[in-house]
Amino acid sequence: MNQQINCPPVCWKCQGRHRATEPCYDVHCVDSNEACGPVVTPPPSTVPLFETRALESFDRAKSAFVGRGDEYGDTWRECRFLKMRAVARELGLNIPDKCLRALAAAAFCDMKYWRLLGGYKDDSIIDGINYDAFLAAEMRQLKDDK
Repeated sequence: MNQQINCPPVCWKCQGRHRATEPCYDVHCVDSNEACGPVVTPPPSTVPLFETRALESFDRAKSAFVGRGDEYGDTWRECRFLKMRAVARELGLNIPDKCLRALAAAAFCDMKYWRLLGGYKDDSIIDGINYDAFLAAEMRQLKDDK
């Protein structure tokens, strides 16, 4: 049986399968050069690469839209989609603002996605994240309002 040892405050390998104050019998745990088994050097980063890259992109996506409301006004809240509304009326449709907003968001999502046919452009990916996030929240709100 392995020797009982307390894990460091954050166990780099098991990522919190147990509390730092609880004993750990796993061979991966390292505490001041003592371990339940062979000492293992932790990797340079304990955060998975996917999480690291995704969070970097989320930060960039957020910086892309923060402050634009001051610059452009709150066009999404006010539903300023004049051409879409004009076309809808011409077709005999009276679309409520909350539905028009969701349709406009879906159109922006499609547009950003299809721009990739012209090749990779970072801006299309980052803006696409924002439009997809907005559409997801808008649709959730529409469903909750039913």
